[in-house]
Amino acid sequence: TATAVMMLPIGVSVLTLLSRERGEVDRRLSAALMLGIAYAATIGSFGTVIAGPPNALLVGYLSETYGIEIGFGEWMAVGLPLSVVFLLLAWLVLTRVVFRVDPAPLCEDDSVVRAELDRLGPMGHPQRRVVAVFALAATSWIALPLVWRGTPVTDEVVAVVVAVLLFLLPSGEPCGGRLLD
Repeated sequence: TATAVMMLPIGVSVLTLLSRERGEVDRRLSAALMLGIAYAATIGSFGTVIAGPPNALLVGYLSETYGIEIGFGEWMAVGLPLSVVFLLLAWLVLTRVVFRVDPAPLCEDDSVVRAELDRLGPMGHPQRRVVAVFALAATSWIALPLVWRGTPVTDEVVAVVVAVLLFLLPSGEPCGGRLLD
């Protein structure tokens, strides 16, 4: 999935940084991290309606065929707890049963992560604005059906409005531009 494709380079970067700092990185940690990314992408995909195409297809099918409407918040009420439980189980299986990764070296020294965070610096105006727009989307998806029964504003409308906002809102940078150009 797209999530795994985005996260794999991050996992490889983490392993590269650890190998620079500590020399050799434990092969068990490497395998657990790479498989963990793949499993997490799959498990996390049923946490929300928009996390995977089959979810949206199921919601559409149930609506058209049986008249059963499932909103974003209703899906999350079931999907998110299941995702959390299965993520914890996958982590336990990968780190305690299959690969038996020793977490002590990772927990003792977080200097590598701290150095990378310091190198990134604080969030700028564009990043803060994107977070605000995403928070608006998430809040709308969850809260609208709860506070406005029978709302004509569907999950799809919220997604389109948020996408349009990202193209219209200024980035806040001195050079100008929009959040999405």
